Amino acid sequence: MTLILDTPTPTTIRTPRLSVSLRTLTAQQQIAWHQLLEDHYDATTPDQIKALHRTAATDFGIYLPDGDELVECECDDCYCDSISARSRCAEYADGNVMRAQCQACADTHRNYGH
Repeated sequence: MTLILDTPTPTTIRTPRLSVSLRTLTAQQQIAWHQLLEDHYDATTPDQIKALHRTAATDFGIYLPDGDELVECECDDCYCDSISARSRCAEYADGNVMRAQCQACADTHRNYGH
């Protein structure tokens, strides 16, 4: 009698990224990102906003700490399109508006506002 054992298949564990470039997302994910931005303004409770951002972070494979939200880099010095958790960004005042700058941009050409 010959016993044939199945060979084990490796399990892929996907480690969440800290940020993702909008250009590297699929067309469907890019549409989802823009829809999230629209839905964010229509949400009426903080729980709805958190759920939107948590769902998008999962879809994009981005690590999002509890209670945080996703933001796109608003760097004035380059054409960065990085999406990451707000807590991973440097913030600066642009007049009366707070802007988020991704960690890579903040490290190379930090904005201090106007």
